[in-house]
Amino acid sequence: MNKKKAVKILQGQINKLERLEFPTTSWIKETQSYIELFFKPESQPIYDSIYQLNESSGDCKTFIESCKSIIKDCGVYKDPKKNLFSTLPNWAVALLFLAVGYVGHLSKYLTNSELNSLKSENLVLKQTIDSFSTIKPPTMIHNEADNNPANVDL
Repeated sequence: MNKKKAVKILQGQINKLERLEFPTTSWIKETQSYIELFFKPESQPIYDSIYQLNESSGDCKTFIESCKSIIKDCGVYKDPKKNLFSTLPNWAVALLFLAVGYVGHLSKYLTNSELNSLKSENLVLKQTIDSFSTIKPPTMIHNEADNNPANVDL
């Protein structure tokens, strides 16, 4: 719920109170429920004041106006959102982070060793290619007198 809606609801409660001669039990319970919804459960002074709303309509109106002012300045209480880590015990979160770190380290090690293996294989292939470049290609020596293509110098 947002500030504007909360202030509108409290203004509606003030309007209802003005139509009544005095605060009825149902109006008091309804107003108490709204105020409990808008403020933190730890807001002890506000909760003490909520349960004293049955005195007079003037006091009730003043109290609701001050609640509106607080909501306009500070906003409405919202329960903290829960996430995966807040539901797990601390030891499980620590174990999870250790596992993630170990997997990251292991993957780095495996990647480096695979890279080194590929580099050494690449070096061997380059040396093989270089050794081929030092070999001279075979040429055919043809003796025109013989017309015999069998004379080949390997």
